[in-house]
Amino acid sequence: MPFPILSYNSDLGIQLGAFADLLYYGKEPSLYPRYHHKFHFEGSHYTAGQTLIQADYDSPSLIPGVRITATAQYQLDPLLGFYGFSGDPLPYDATLNRNGTNAFYSYSRTMWKASVHLLGDIRGQLKWIAGLSFWKFRSGDLEFGNYDASNTIFRQYRDARIIRDEELDLSVTELRAGLMWDSRDHEQTPTKGSWSELYLTGSPGLGGGGAYLKLVTRFRFYYTPGPDYLTLAGHIGAQTSLCGQQPFNMMSSIYQIFPKQTYSEGLGGLNTVRGVLGARLLGRGYLWANLETRIRILKFKLWGFDLWGAVNPFYDLGLVTQAARLEGIAALRGRKADELKGAATKLHRSLGLGLKAGINSMILSIEAARPLNPDDGTFGISFTTFYIF
Repeated sequence: MPFPILSYNSDLGIQLGAFADLLYYGKEPSLYPRYHHKFHFEGSHYTAGQTLIQADYDSPSLIPGVRITATAQYQLDPLLGFYGFSGDPLPYDATLNRNGTNAFYSYSRTMWKASVHLLGDIRGQLKWIAGLSFWKFRSGDLEFGNYDASNTIFRQYRDARIIRDEELDLSVTELRAGLMWDSRDHEQTPTKGSWSELYLTGSPGLGGGGAYLKLVTRFRFYYTPGPDYLTLAGHIGAQTSLCGQQPFNMMSSIYQIFPKQTYSEGLGGLNTVRGVLGARLLGRGYLWANLETRIRILKFKLWGFDLWGAVNPFYDLGLVTQAARLEGIAALRGRKADELKGAATKLHRSLGLGLKAGINSMILSIEAARPLNPDDGTFGISFTTFYIF
């Protein structure tokens, strides 16, 4: 049956909708918590205007010896957050963020996305990755409520040609290939092992976007030092531009082979540096890390369901490693590009606490965090599903 969505995200507002997970185990009860096929369907709307429709598929059985994951998504954002590129030196002013007729840090975007990834065994826990993704973007000045579309940082960037008009309505096709190492003891709630990815992703420049190539690396570890109710978990991620230039809308892409959340863009927000404003940091390259302690406080069976609860205090940090379009920003702000490098690559940090409730393989999550830099916002809270890594 569909599960109702009633959640809150400090960047997007209150979320209303429904989702459903359909899992097929065949005639093998011992297969659980693994499965032959998994379908995920979701439709929701946020009070800040975002509408999201998504379908996911995951199967180790459809193609013998190969695991396939696929995603199709439609996302309408009439009030999408945008805070400039590369640590724009303009100080963040919360009074301009969706207050009165001001939505200085917003623009409008519609996105269609489809992706397919294949994973196959090489030896032991080592696997190969191959994938294809397609995006279609349509972006423009905000058209939401009574907000002043002429007074936004997005409009300033367009007038200064930091964001070019030809970048706003285009299609992007990406190919990727690489390696994965996965020694986790459990995919949804691992307590030991590691999970790493190293792959190249890039576009040949079809559909109006430029050609480019990026290197993506992820390392996650899970360690239970003694009692099985305590797990230490960590994640380090990096995305590095090797050549070419990504279009404006693609800079915010945080790549995932197995999507943990439906919304994963830019550094900041519920999937990267929690508590920091969503997509606060935009650049050509990123480095970020998440450290958390997962403490299970209860576990029991009820009516045939496996139920458990946990808390997870965490510390997140991240930075832009490759700044974007500093020359244009410097000209707009009346500064020199060299003067902006420090602001563009400074470290952003946050502290927070999460609460988790597990029902079989589904995890309900509440996480709240506070950024340690006042320019990154004041407080962030999200109601989601699953751990972020």
